[in-house]
Amino acid sequence: MFWYWLVTISCLPGKFLKGTSEIARPSYFQRALFLTPGLSISLLFALALLVASGLMAARPASANPEGGTVVAGAAQIAKASPKRLDVIQGTEKAIIDWRKFSIAGDEHTDFQQPSPSAVVLNRVRGDSRSDLLGRLTANGTIMLVNPNGVLIGAGARIDVGGLVASTIDIRNENFMAGRYVFDVATNPSGTVVNRGHITVAEGGLAALVAPGVENSGIIEARLGRVTLAAGNRFTLDLYGDELVQLAVGDQVAEALVGPEGVQLASLVSNSGRISADGGTVVLTAVAAKDVVDNVINTTGIVEARTVYEQNGEIVLVGTGEGIVAASGTLDASGSAPGETGGTVKLLGEKVGLFDGTRIDVSGVSGGGTVLIGGNFQGNGAGAQCLANGRGPGRGHRSRRDHPRRRGSSYRLG
Repeated sequence: MFWYWLVTISCLPGKFLKGTSEIARPSYFQRALFLTPGLSISLLFALALLVASGLMAARPASANPEGGTVVAGAAQIAKASPKRLDVIQGTEKAIIDWRKFSIAGDEHTDFQQPSPSAVVLNRVRGDSRSDLLGRLTANGTIMLVNPNGVLIGAGARIDVGGLVASTIDIRNENFMAGRYVFDVATNPSGTVVNRGHITVAEGGLAALVAPGVENSGIIEARLGRVTLAAGNRFTLDLYGDELVQLAVGDQVAEALVGPEGVQLASLVSNSGRISADGGTVVLTAVAAKDVVDNVINTTGIVEARTVYEQNGEIVLVGTGEGIVAASGTLDASGSAPGETGGTVKLLGEKVGLFDGTRIDVSGVSGGGTVLIGGNFQGNGAGAQCLANGRGPGRGHRSRRDHPRRRGSSYRLG
């Protein structure tokens, strides 16, 4: 309708021709543009294309999830308002295949699940990346699988019982049976990127798993587990220790690019803040030769401080080529009366502590453990350093293969 109107008014002549010698008088519209009728048609058609493309560009890049089909379990999908989508899950496990799964900045997708232990698998069948820019809420665990990638934008808020975001798929029968084996990898260069604010319930799990993973936002999981893992296949123990295990022998062998098309320098990187006080934070990756300089690189803040005398643990494990690099804060301290420090492990064939590194496992009633270097299982020999408690209690020895760089510090006691 829009294009037709433009072309129609451009073709209105001032006067029909009466033979070959008479020249048509331009319409007022054509005189205003100083154009001949033929030229006005071409220009205005081009203008129509330009305006139409501008209108298309003005459309939001993301919208609430669309094209959902329940393929296992029970769930209802309801559009509560133009800006809100509700998913009411009727069984403890459900699988929904979506044409697209994105949320615009002013939109909200809410999952209403039968219990906090309920899990829903959201699988994207279309060819677009999941851009989560608005709100995603749930009282249970949300699994989002999109081989095209997942981007959680800077203004996004994710408040869920638990979250697993991955580019690696899982078979329906395994999911419904509680065997969380993610072994269907169709994109060896997929990435999951968080720039927003992710909060999971107390004791919950937040796991970002793909060949490339970045966090420049905030991830919070009090007394829970946070895992950033780079690989092509993995297994999740959701009801046990909630740890992600990468497949044995699995390696990321391709160069990866982020959402803006820039090649990633690390398979797993953290420049934001990860907090799992009283819980565990794991950054792990397996790299083939010459894929990246750093297997893991954390320049931000990682916290797993002691809570209610429950020690926290921070583990950075890199296997294969590349460096496990740290230049930020790794804090597993215990600052309240009666608390001891937790554990920090930086394990890999090459471990680098660069300017600004701060590792803190101090505790009021005893220091914790710092293990740096060794092989990827932490069994290698290394230098010894002592972590002394600040109050009554005993320190624990830790190993360090590589000397710390200028500007790094250890607060052990």
